[in-house]
Amino acid sequence: MDASQLGKKQDADLIAFRDRQVAERRAKLWSKAQRQAEKEAMLASVVLVKSAEEVTVDMTVKALDNQLELYRKLVPNIPLKSKLRTKAEKIDALKAAIRVFTSEDFVIGGTDSLED
Repeated sequence: MDASQLGKKQDADLIAFRDRQVAERRAKLWSKAQRQAEKEAMLASVVLVKSAEEVTVDMTVKALDNQLELYRKLVPNIPLKSKLRTKAEKIDALKAAIRVFTSEDFVIGGTDSLED
């Protein structure tokens, strides 16, 4: 192999590597979008709990997480899922979010917070 053939082979290898990287990135983005769409579809089927009295210790952690995820879209300043480690913390956060959401002076997209 002479120098020009070696250079062409390296160029072809580099192009193939970059093509694989692009394909992997596209697949990763598509997979992420697919997971997000599945999550949104699942949340669309969840019935929103509208009173704090309905929130009990009988609710599963998964149900609490789903309710908190829905209320995060409606009420500002709900702690992140990673910050709510115990079931009791999730119940308290959900009850506080429901109280804020059902308060008479609450406006969706407003600046009310749970820290009041």
